[in-house]
Amino acid sequence: MSWAYCEVMKRNPKQSYKQILREVYNMTYPRYHQTPQLGSSHKIVCSFVLL
Repeated sequence: MSWAYCEVMKRNPKQSYKQILREVYNMTYPRYHQTPQLGSSHKIVCSFVLL
């Protein structure tokens, strides 16, 4: 999952949390059947762009 996250962020660094999760899932799904998750110590608003 870390590899996929890094690849997704290299391709497009300005994405929302929801877009990042969707892209990580799309990149890993055929081979891995894990659900990507992002954690935070604060409330996550899925439409906000991750900086």
